[in-house]
Amino acid sequence: MLKLCIDEYFSSSSNLFSLYVSDPECNDCEHCHEFDELVMVESGHGIHVINGKPSYIQQGDVFYVRRDQYHFYDRLGTLKLTNLLINSQQPFRYLNNLDQLMGDLNGVSQQQPGWLMPEQRIACKSLISQLTRTGAAQPELSDAAQEVKFFNLILSINKSLHTTSRSHTKYKAYRLIAWLQSNCFEQIDWDELSHRFLLTKRTLYRQIKETTGMTPEQFIRQLRLESARMLLRTGEENITGIAFKCGFSSSNHFSACYKSVFGYPPSQERRQN
Repeated sequence: MLKLCIDEYFSSSSNLFSLYVSDPECNDCEHCHEFDELVMVESGHGIHVINGKPSYIQQGDVFYVRRDQYHFYDRLGTLKLTNLLINSQQPFRYLNNLDQLMGDLNGVSQQQPGWLMPEQRIACKSLISQLTRTGAAQPELSDAAQEVKFFNLILSINKSLHTTSRSHTKYKAYRLIAWLQSNCFEQIDWDELSHRFLLTKRTLYRQIKETTGMTPEQFIRQLRLESARMLLRTGEENITGIAFKCGFSSSNHFSACYKSVFGYPPSQERRQN
C-alpha cells in the first residue's frame, strides 16, 4: 500500500504542522501516512473510503485521519480539501491527552464526519492559516505558540460541532445525509423521513440534490454501489449475496447498475482484486 511520507509533505522533519490544499482533490489511490491529518471539506462532494468503509463527504465536513488508518477518495466531483498535516514523529512539548478531543471530531460513530456551518468553517480555516505560518525566532516560543493555536483550533471545532443550530435547514440536511448513509440498504420511506427531520418533502429532495448533485434515488443507489464495491474488493461472498446484502432486488439488476456507474460489471471488479 502507498504510504505518504513526512519528507514529502513537510519542509522539515522537525516541523509540527504542514498545510496541504487540494483543488480539486485527486487522491483516488488507497494510502496511509507517516503523519496524522485534520481534513476540512471546502467545497464539492465525494466518497471517502476509510478502513474499507465508504462515507459520503460534503462541504463543511471535518474529520481526523490517524496514521494507522488507510483511506482514499472516490467519485470526486469537484472536491476541494484543506488538510492540516500533523507530524506524529515530532511529539508535542506542552500538550497532552488530546485523544478524546481529536476523536470527537469524527462524531459518535467515528465514521460520520463532523460538520461546520459556513461561518464556522471560515473561522477555523483562519486558525489553520495562522498555525502553519513561520513561528518566532526562538524554537521553544515557536513550539509553544503553535501548540496553543492548535489547541484553540481543536476547541473551536469541537465547540462549533456542539453549538450548531439544530433548526437550521443545512444542519437538518447534514443529519439526513448521515442517516441515509447508515441506513442505505433499507427500504426508504421518504414521507417518514420528511416528518423525522422536520423538512417538507420538497425541501428534503432539494437539499439532497443541492448537497450531493444527485436525486435521492440516485444517491441511495450510489451509496449501495460503493458499499458493494468495497465488499467485492475485500470480501469473499459471492456476487448474488453482495447484491442482496446491499439492497438490490436481484443480481441482474445489481450488475446492470454497477456497470452503468463504474463502466464494468461486478464480476470484473472481483477478478481485478
